[in-house]
Amino acid sequence: MHNYRRLYLDLTPPLRADECMAMTGLDYQKKLLGGIDVNRNFIDFDNPPDNPGYEALRAVLHSGDRSRVMEELAAYRERVGQTAYEIAFSGGQYTDPRGPFYGGTAASHSRQVIEALIDLWQLDRRLLAVVDVHSGLGPYGYGEVICDHPLQSL
Repeated sequence: MHNYRRLYLDLTPPLRADECMAMTGLDYQKKLLGGIDVNRNFIDFDNPPDNPGYEALRAVLHSGDRSRVMEELAAYRERVGQTAYEIAFSGGQYTDPRGPFYGGTAASHSRQVIEALIDLWQLDRRLLAVVDVHSGLGPYGYGEVICDHPLQSL
């Protein structure tokens, strides 16, 4: 049994956040979402971005040898620097459904639901903050703020 509280968004009529969220976890993502990372799914699929860094890491990531993977990732990070490593590994890729941070080849069901809610509630006309709650990224109950917006941009 999951121990969670339902969240209610301040909308009229009320919309429960747990009704529109996908199940959590990479295992669910891999098995039921076709490996698609919804955060990487909001792109123009007629012109998907390239990630040559991921392509350089792809073979080692699928090697099945955890020790080798960790060694190769550390060597790659040392060679190219932290920023280039993060882009290569977690910046998103659109060629390898079995790999991490796969964005897919078309709009996923989750993206379509999100876009439908935006249209239904005219959220594109409101000041809106999207909170993406991740699980398994650290100790229970802790989160990490990830923001790509420049300081003072809002």
